[in-house]
Amino acid sequence: MDYDIDLKWDALTEPAADATADVKRKYERWEKANRMATLIMLKTMTPSLRGSIPRSESAKDFLAAIGLKFKESEKGEKGVLLNKLTEMKYDGRGCVRAHIMNMADIANKLKGLNMTIDDDMMVHFALNSLPKEFKILKSSYVAQRENWTLNGLVTICVQEENNIIMERGQKTVNMVHDYRVKQFKEKRGNFAEKKDKENTKMKEGKPTRLKCYLCRKFGHMKRNCTRYQR
Repeated sequence: MDYDIDLKWDALTEPAADATADVKRKYERWEKANRMATLIMLKTMTPSLRGSIPRSESAKDFLAAIGLKFKESEKGEKGVLLNKLTEMKYDGRGCVRAHIMNMADIANKLKGLNMTIDDDMMVHFALNSLPKEFKILKSSYVAQRENWTLNGLVTICVQEENNIIMERGQKTVNMVHDYRVKQFKEKRGNFAEKKDKENTKMKEGKPTRLKCYLCRKFGHMKRNCTRYQR
């Protein structure tokens, strides 16, 4: 089927009644191809896009209008992607490798829209997106004379994240140990305080639980019992 001839030929006008057979056949071929090409494009478009593009008598002109519409959309898409790239922040969830790879994916999409972001700029964006835990790494980059590649940055960031996780785990262990030591000291102090209070009560002559095994009464011992001393 030669539906593409409509996109190759300029639009033809309907020939006069006395036109030659060749002219009429050529117009018939073009008219059929034009109608089918337009129908195919309409069928493959979403309803929202179909309604936003004005219809044209020529499939070639209709295709040009579609291209113009997408060209206008590219400008908006560039802005959205660029804002997303510059505003991305790593919050510690997931891993830093996946975060930087997501940023690289956005950069590749911008490249497909004829907006190239080189490695130096990507390294800058990636470092700027990292939290304060990576401040030593950022300072090291500023102090370095040579520039880092994006792949090199990924490797360095993964190592730094592992160090941060290990350091955070050690701090947690120390906090748990200090808490347990504090609890032990508090319990020991409370026990000593309780014993001191009991000793004080004994010294003050407060009633005790002494029992006389002769008269079976509490408060004195057998040797102090009046019945025993008789």
